[in-house]
Amino acid sequence: PPVYDAKSRILILGSFPSVKSRQVQFYYGHPQNRFWKVLAAVFDSPLPETTEEKRAFLHENRIALWDVIEQCDIIGSSDSSIKNVVPTNLNIILNAVPIRQIYCNGNTSYKLFSKYQAKSTGRAAVRLPSTSPANAAWSLEHLIEPMGFILNDKNLKRAGIPEEILIENQETSIRIPMAKEMRSLNLSNSAAIILYEALRQNSFAGLETEGQLHRLKWR
Repeated sequence: PPVYDAKSRILILGSFPSVKSRQVQFYYGHPQNRFWKVLAAVFDSPLPETTEEKRAFLHENRIALWDVIEQCDIIGSSDSSIKNVVPTNLNIILNAVPIRQIYCNGNTSYKLFSKYQAKSTGRAAVRLPSTSPANAAWSLEHLIEPMGFILNDKNLKRAGIPEEILIENQETSIRIPMAKEMRSLNLSNSAAIILYEALRQNSFAGLETEGQLHRLKWR
């Protein structure tokens, strides 16, 4: 099943679980697959070892995880042998949480997504280099670099003021009402809204409340 929760903001798609992943019943279970090592390096986090740690890592970093294929005929773990594809219904995730970007782990995942799901979801995906051990041309260091932009991606940046500051200033904190799934406003916009409201509550004392026309006259 897919891994996601209400905080998930990006979705990473594989093609179909390897033999080892099917045995351990969790994603990227082959010890030679660099997926978890790459993400741990990208997020500067300890390498998750157990299924529970991996699941917690994904939730902490707002990552949803699934595969493009739900069922298929496959020989071992060979993507090139995949036939009779039944794609997963990605709208299960996309309709439930505000996923801002989809990433495909490898060329096979990207091709299958483009063929089976791009149209039905109305979404585009970004192709990432495969972390599979079969992609031997890419070293761990080379994989980390292109994956690194995920950390700096606006989809994953923690929005708003750090919670430590909010807790320390709870009595003077002001919440600007917003739609539930909208990202935080930037500082300048927030300051402008608060300043305007403060001036409004003081009847714009000392300020002109009517504009003057230069060429025409108000009716």
